[in-house]
Amino acid sequence: MRFRTIIIAAAVPAATAGLLLTTTAAASAATVTPTVTAAAVTHQTNWTAISHLADRTEDGGNGTWAKDDIYRVMTIKLTGQSGGVYSYTATVYDAGSFTAIPGAYTPNQGGSYAGKVITGHDRGWVSGTARYSFTATSLPTAGPNAGVPAYVSGDQGSTSTWYELAFPAGTTFAGTGIGTWGWTYRDGHGQHWTDTSANGDGQLPDDGNIA
Repeated sequence: MRFRTIIIAAAVPAATAGLLLTTTAAASAATVTPTVTAAAVTHQTNWTAISHLADRTEDGGNGTWAKDDIYRVMTIKLTGQSGGVYSYTATVYDAGSFTAIPGAYTPNQGGSYAGKVITGHDRGWVSGTARYSFTATSLPTAGPNAGVPAYVSGDQGSTSTWYELAFPAGTTFAGTGIGTWGWTYRDGHGQHWTDTSANGDGQLPDDGNIA
């Protein structure tokens, strides 16, 4: 913003000149932008990365049973800092489709499902989440998609440590890592299978099955 300098003629009474100068100074003080100091600068605290995962292996109770094609949204939140160590939480959200592998063992191999195999070319939908808590010695990558690949074909990057893809090489991680997680698979024939951190990895009778 440009400011005009007000020149007060000598003929103006001193009291009037003083009033003009005071008014001008007050207006200037109200419009001047404060200097940003180092102490006022804060880190970015939230990051989001979206990835398309194609031809991704899905394992069950006795090996690979399907291939997934999903979109994954990861959010990372900075929750604290102590020295050179940063604390984070993160969440992964998955949604997409699966294609079962004929002849493979069904995902649920517990109890009466033991030994069952997939008999058809079943397809369906998958959705799920995973939550993480961890520390890292750096901030996430500054760049598009936080450095996480936007497209992955195959099994690159473990879901258990997916958040690590958002950080620069050489970062050291600690803490809990993956905590609660769960995915549900449904086909068009009324079958479903639920695989979570709280249900025996999908091997209980009530977890369902895809055959």
